[in-house]
Amino acid sequence: MPEWRTYLEHYNVSIIVTYSVEHFSGRLIPLIPALLNDPQWNLIYADEISLVFAKETTENSNIIRKFQVSKEWVWHEVLSEAQLKSRGFSARMSG
Repeated sequence: MPEWRTYLEHYNVSIIVTYSVEHFSGRLIPLIPALLNDPQWNLIYADEISLVFAKETTENSNIIRKFQVSKEWVWHEVLSEAQLKSRGFSARMSG
């Protein structure tokens, strides 16, 4: 995914709402580490089913300042989401 920045810039994306792991494989979405390692992108929300990132822009500065979460928190949420999805997948397979 080396061209991810080009796509986001082309479409003027400044907010990303995503899940962190794929539904069936449990693999980490490749964009997550890219966003975590990019200083222009800030984590502003995380729960066990979604992550929200905001790009450092003038329009997003108040949102980032108010809601920014430590990027290290992502790994806790990734594990929670993977566990939640694996339970759901196991229930579908046995039921």
